[in-house]
Amino acid sequence: MLIIKNKTVNKLNSEECEKLVNCAGLKNGIGVFETIKVIKTENETATGEYLLEHYERLIRAAQKTGLETDLDYKTIKSCVESLLKDLNVLRGAIRISLLADAYPDTICLIEWQNRFYTKEQKEIGYKLCISDYKINPYALTSGIKCLSNAENILALHAAKSRGFNEAVRLNTDGFITECCISNIFWIKENTLYTPSLATGCLDGIMRAHVIEDYRKSGFKIVEGLFTIDCLYNADRIFITNALMGQIIVKSID
Repeated sequence: MLIIKNKTVNKLNSEECEKLVNCAGLKNGIGVFETIKVIKTENETATGEYLLEHYERLIRAAQKTGLETDLDYKTIKSCVESLLKDLNVLRGAIRISLLADAYPDTICLIEWQNRFYTKEQKEIGYKLCISDYKINPYALTSGIKCLSNAENILALHAAKSRGFNEAVRLNTDGFITECCISNIFWIKENTLYTPSLATGCLDGIMRAHVIEDYRKSGFKIVEGLFTIDCLYNADRIFITNALMGQIIVKSID
């Protein structure tokens, strides 16, 4: 794991760990993060997929929460590629966390995680349920990847404990927003539907690419406010995030 503070990059050691214990990021969950898929390049080295887009979204989230950082993309890219080279890995995920130190100052952590979706998972498809946990679209942290991500993770665990892979989350106005760790899409005839960002859903990196790809393929794209009935009447449903790409939904309970 690498730690960046005041433009200085170091490997995380015991001394740095002691300092982190008292930072506002760990004590109060103040911070933002990105999770990036590790992909193999043509010359058999590893890099982060859509790394620039993830970096730009991280900075926007930091600005929304009032966090201050002088991190530049060149430093992030260099650190990610250096870490992957040292670890000698060609798959998994990179997590970049921007933690509040003494707010609004920040510390950046970059770590590799052994996380990926298998071909079998994608072929089988996912079973979804409807979560009881509602999203507040007016909250300061809505629409961003915030360190205080307990609500999404608890909702996901609740779904898995009932035998489901993921859960659809509605917002407090009753509209479909997203799933716990993914954006949701559905197709009806020649139209691709997905919740508007106004619902409080994450402006997903893969979400943007899916919308553009389907638009180029001739589909009509509708982003809006939808009730749960729209999913039950869909021809096809799938979910997306940066690590999974796209996974078909085979059932919704």
